[in-house]
Amino acid sequence: MRRLTRDDEGAPRAMLGARSRGAISLAVIFANELLTAGATVADRVFTLNRERLGILRGPHGEILDVDSVPPIDRERLTQIRVEMPLLSRRVRRIRSAVLIIWIAIGLLMLSVAAIPVAVTARSEAAALGFHCALDKVEVTLNRWHERRLSF
Repeated sequence: MRRLTRDDEGAPRAMLGARSRGAISLAVIFANELLTAGATVADRVFTLNRERLGILRGPHGEILDVDSVPPIDRERLTQIRVEMPLLSRRVRRIRSAVLIIWIAIGLLMLSVAAIPVAVTARSEAAALGFHCALDKVEVTLNRWHERRLSF
């Protein structure tokens, strides 16, 4: 149910609160699902590392050389060596996505608070200041994203 307020002429005006709460809740649920996916991928990395150490473990607990293990185990070590960087990159990308989503949630919450302040104060300076702050955040995120893609 949407709450109504009255503007200067006394006409009812719907507030944006219900929609923004729904968007924030949806974004938080999405971010948490991404965290779960990241944890699953990280668990896979740990499992592969444990398997690699199990293959290289000798009968007395020593670490064997790759050439001294059977050919099928050497092939599995090659597969693990190829897969580990891919999974590590996926974990980093998921963490970056979660960070960007949380930044977006924060900006949405800030805008939900800043817009009524600017309207109530009838201040163009407050609206302009908020707009400039959002532009600065956008430029910073774009630079960060370009730097992350260059690796």
